[in-house]
Amino acid sequence: MKHLMRLLFLLTVLAMATAVQAAGIVANGPMLTADYWLQQNQEGDRVILGPAQIAEWNQKIREASPSMVKLDQFPEQLEGSFIIPKISRFDILQDELYFNGKKASDNYKNILKEQCNLDKVEKSVRVRYGVTVRRSALRTLPTAQGVFYAPEDKDFDVFQETMLDPGEGVIVLHTSKNGYLHFVQAANYCGWISTYNLAFADRDDWLKFVDPKQFLVVTGKNMFVDIGTEKVLYQQGARIAYTDKTEKGYKVLLPVRQKSGKLKVEKKNLVPAKDVSEGYLPYTCNNIIRCALQFCGMPYGWGGLKNSVDCSSLIYNVYRTMGIYLPRNADEQEATYGVHVDFSGLNSAERLNAYTKMRPGAALYTDGNCLLFLGTVEGTPYVIHALATHYQGQGRQRTMRVVVSDLSLMRAGGISYLDAINQALLFGE
Repeated sequence: MKHLMRLLFLLTVLAMATAVQAAGIVANGPMLTADYWLQQNQEGDRVILGPAQIAEWNQKIREASPSMVKLDQFPEQLEGSFIIPKISRFDILQDELYFNGKKASDNYKNILKEQCNLDKVEKSVRVRYGVTVRRSALRTLPTAQGVFYAPEDKDFDVFQETMLDPGEGVIVLHTSKNGYLHFVQAANYCGWISTYNLAFADRDDWLKFVDPKQFLVVTGKNMFVDIGTEKVLYQQGARIAYTDKTEKGYKVLLPVRQKSGKLKVEKKNLVPAKDVSEGYLPYTCNNIIRCALQFCGMPYGWGGLKNSVDCSSLIYNVYRTMGIYLPRNADEQEATYGVHVDFSGLNSAERLNAYTKMRPGAALYTDGNCLLFLGTVEGTPYVIHALATHYQGQGRQRTMRVVVSDLSLMRAGGISYLDAINQALLFGE
């Protein structure tokens, strides 16, 4: 059912005409700046949850979300029967897929199945520990090649699940037949990752990245750090561990993959930028707004592609800057632990009234989509979201960027976002 819904969504996206400016999208002006929204909220700097309370919420979020694990408590030994279903997600191969603009053959699909290397899964598997050394794609099946639902599509790679930042600890569960990809469990997702983006580590070095005692948090949309001859991208919410703070900056720990495939921890002095925080930001409405508006105008990045965000990773990134860790996908975010405000059964007037009482920073969910609430202006609610498409006139239009809009923006079937939103989700009373 998940892949059928995904297929219908992507096929609809691909059938659209060139984008035009919708009435509900803010084209320019002060509403595209954080300062405008900070002025609308007198209580914006109030701390909603402190560190101990956030830790309790994170535990409840993990308990409510099947995709999430606490990596430092992950078992060292697993039954092979537990791993096999995770690495062999072959239901997607039943769909008509396109590779290099041509229909993917049964032979190509069989090669992908073969690369899953199922006959090499032992009855009992001892896990290994890895650290990402650059921004890395997590894939549904063991291939880095783009696969799509239409021959002309270049944006919606159906095997693209999400992206991991450099310095993320993962559990390595399996290796593809050709050795080019490993199947890993990250903190809130699992998938196949390129061997060359991963360094194997002993548990002690691995824990320096999984549970750093001192760390910087990226608060801007993207930050590049020089590691050797490479500029490595850290996206908003990524943590960079450090050992010492000096007058010249921070002595940070950067992961490097040696030729042997093992981890080398490189220490480097990093001068703090304006888009970096020492530790997590305080959890306030104003900090949510500041972080979210960083992405305004960025391209829509399906699964984190294009060095950008899609709808759910925008919300995920914003909240992790304050230490709140959510599931990666919109449907799991919507179902996780939090304060749920149900909109079902409300008419348009009742929905508008509900937004006048809602705290800015709430996550809003429609079927398969999510938005971040900024506030109301003269009774009209506004949101920021990574928008792939919108409905206008007689058809859909490609938007493909992060926008600020009101909720009059139309979805498929002529229904507005105002009437399509199922519920709001808040963290903290």
